[in-house]
Amino acid sequence: MRALVARLDPRRAPAVVLLLTPPVLLVLCVGLTAEPTRLIFASDLAVYRSYGLQLLGGSIPYLDFHVEYPPLALVPMTLPLLPPPGGIDDLAYIWRFTLVEGALAVAAGWVLYDATGRSRSTLVMWALVVGLAWASVALRYDLWAVLCVLVAVVTIERRPGVAGVALGLGTMLKLYPIALLPVLGAYALARRDRAGFARLFVGCVSVVVVVTGAAWAVAGPASLGWLLYQQDRGLQIESVGAGLLLGLHALTGQPVDVANGFGSMQVRAPGSDLLVAASPVALAVLLGAVTAVAALRFRRDFAELGCVPRSSVALASAAAIAALLVGSKVLSVQYVIWLLPFAILLPYRDGWLIVAVTALSTAIYTIGYPGLLRLETPMIAALLARNVLLAVIAGWLLVETWTRRGVAGDPCDGDRARSGAG
Repeated sequence: MRALVARLDPRRAPAVVLLLTPPVLLVLCVGLTAEPTRLIFASDLAVYRSYGLQLLGGSIPYLDFHVEYPPLALVPMTLPLLPPPGGIDDLAYIWRFTLVEGALAVAAGWVLYDATGRSRSTLVMWALVVGLAWASVALRYDLWAVLCVLVAVVTIERRPGVAGVALGLGTMLKLYPIALLPVLGAYALARRDRAGFARLFVGCVSVVVVVTGAAWAVAGPASLGWLLYQQDRGLQIESVGAGLLLGLHALTGQPVDVANGFGSMQVRAPGSDLLVAASPVALAVLLGAVTAVAALRFRRDFAELGCVPRSSVALASAAAIAALLVGSKVLSVQYVIWLLPFAILLPYRDGWLIVAVTALSTAIYTIGYPGLLRLETPMIAALLARNVLLAVIAGWLLVETWTRRGVAGDPCDGDRARSGAG
């Protein structure tokens, strides 16, 4: 029996098979979803396709048609329409989009595989989390930004300029990667690598300036409309703040209104305006706290070990993203996949927390979302559980960053070689 189990162990499969498993899972999940339901899950893709068709038709984004995303977001939206754009309906676009996301999942799997010493367990875990988050990975473009962040985190030690460019590209795709610039900057300064800090900063800012400047040259001031759009958004139903208001509704009957706005379902209730106004402050405080704690950890690591272990960087980066999710007034189901690579890069106990929140998020979106919109108590409870778990992850990662857990046995040979330590 043990011999049979050993033969069935997926970690014994060839690496190339494991690398190709995520796109196969994405295709299966999308294909096994009934066509009407598939179109509902892929509602954002109808918007993406519309933007891509208008761009290919010669219209100027931001000026001739409204776009609520950063300029580079038009790349993943337009790519599935090539070639040729004619005759591609919503369903065909979904399949092409899924295949592109599958290719990105392979690329991310390879980066993780290489970063973890080419362990097949890494590929098995990556296939698991991609499968659990299939709707967000296959039917949204966030994996592009996730790959940029992953590249930045694994290259910051030896190629800070590349890390900076990756962060800049990610920022112009989805905005959130910019939150990691202070953390990775603190890492470079803790290692007394001012040149590396400069390359990181210049790489990131250069991409942002060039892309923003190109958009301005084409569309003028209208090219910044996506920033104002994000600023004006209300309290999205899946956010931590909205979950608290929904919980009060379930417990006390406090009135709550759920309405479509800014392309998402927003919650209005007593206190919602206050939560929206407090969100920027909460984000600044949370990200400031993560950066400060990360800087202290990096300095102590370097003073005691002569290096800053890779696990410290991954831990602080994950803490920054988790803080961003907790403090934001907008939280869509696909935002949770921003944490997916850290399910592999972090210690086992942290990784399984991310797996749990990923599975719960997908279940709420694919199974219970209509019930959530109807304010059914079981779905409100599920959302609260997911949000509490997110808050626990953010707090736990911050505590682990402060206590410097996970250092033992972590590779940082490049730093040791430069410092003469170890």
